[in-house]
Amino acid sequence: MTAPDITACPVIAAVKNEAQLARALESECEVVFLLFGDILSIAELTQRTADAGKYPVVHLDLIAGLSPREIAVDFIAKTTCACGLISTRPALIRRAKELGLFTVLRVFVIDSMALENIARDRALVEPDVFEILPGVMPDVLRRICASISTPVIAGGLLSQKKDVLAALDAGAVAVSTTDEALWRARNIAAPKNAQRLGVKTPCAVKGDRCYDCKSPQRICRGLVVLWEAVKGCETEVVLVDEALGY
Repeated sequence: MTAPDITACPVIAAVKNEAQLARALESECEVVFLLFGDILSIAELTQRTADAGKYPVVHLDLIAGLSPREIAVDFIAKTTCACGLISTRPALIRRAKELGLFTVLRVFVIDSMALENIARDRALVEPDVFEILPGVMPDVLRRICASISTPVIAGGLLSQKKDVLAALDAGAVAVSTTDEALWRARNIAAPKNAQRLGVKTPCAVKGDRCYDCKSPQRICRGLVVLWEAVKGCETEVVLVDEALGY
């Protein structure tokens, strides 16, 4: 399978279990980051993902039974349907590039040293993209995107639409998230509602996914998430036993 065009996939489904994978395969997300599995199941997981028309990208560090060695990269490349590989280890990313896999170097920016190492890793490894965690630091993301030419994905702690928009505005080409509500709100509900309202946004015309457009008719301008009752406000929950909306 060819490498994905990350710039055309602004929301990437990151899945941590079988249930999430099943829902991701039914979503409009084109790229799926597999953050679970083991040496016995990873071939079948990537096969299912590819059969659904998605791009399976395996997080090697999270696959049980595989050691952090180059032979593990060879195993993924030769025995699975993975089109790409994620790792925090530059040596494994280098080997994946040698084998023709799409490469994602995941970096946890926990201090200034980690920030400084990004430029060094880019020169030594040249991954296809960096995944920067946590993704809720738009000022840091903006600094990183301005300092390197390698595309950047934001990931980690992205649970609200405003976080996604802030990351993209800072220069990230895409975001990876395990929050299924964001997959659906952006790539399913918004395009269908745009078509229903008769607007001429790219998502309404093509009807497939969000294009993160700047159209004045854009309808997905905000997403409100209530984690619990608002202080000082009475909250009533109504359960409707039928499918409504999108």
